[in-house]
Amino acid sequence: MLDLVIILFGFSVLLVATIKDFKSKTIPNWLTLGSILCLVFYRLFEGNFLQYFTAFAYVGMTFTLLSWLTKEAIGGGDIKLFLALSLICGLQNIFLVIVMSFVMAFLVSITVCKKEVELILAPFILVSYTILTILERWVVV
Repeated sequence: MLDLVIILFGFSVLLVATIKDFKSKTIPNWLTLGSILCLVFYRLFEGNFLQYFTAFAYVGMTFTLLSWLTKEAIGGGDIKLFLALSLICGLQNIFLVIVMSFVMAFLVSITVCKKEVELILAPFILVSYTILTILERWVVV
C-alpha cells in the first residue's frame, strides 16, 4: 500500500512540474526541494535508505558533471526532479527513466522541431516514469 502512495506521490510531483514547466519554463524549488526533503525523511524512517541514497548520489554526481560539461544544457529543475525520482525509483530504475526521457526528447526534437528550439524535459520525465511504473508494477510479474 505504501508503495502505491510513493508511486502516486512521484506521479503527482511530475504532473505539477510538467504543468509549471509548460507555463513558465521553470520548475519551482518548493516543488522539487520539498519533494526531495519528504522522500529523504520517508526513506530514513523506512530503513532502506542506503539503496536510495546511492541512487541519489550517482544522479547528483552525473548531472553535476553533465551540467558542467554542457554549459548547463539541462535545467536545474529537471536535475532536481531526477534527484527526487532517484529516491522513489532506486538506482536501476532511475537510470532507465533518465535514458527513456532523453531518448524521447531526442526523437521529438529531430522529428517535430524544424529549427533549434529549447525543449522542456518534464513531460518526457513524466511519460518515462509512468511507462516504467506500469511495466514494473503491473506487467512484469
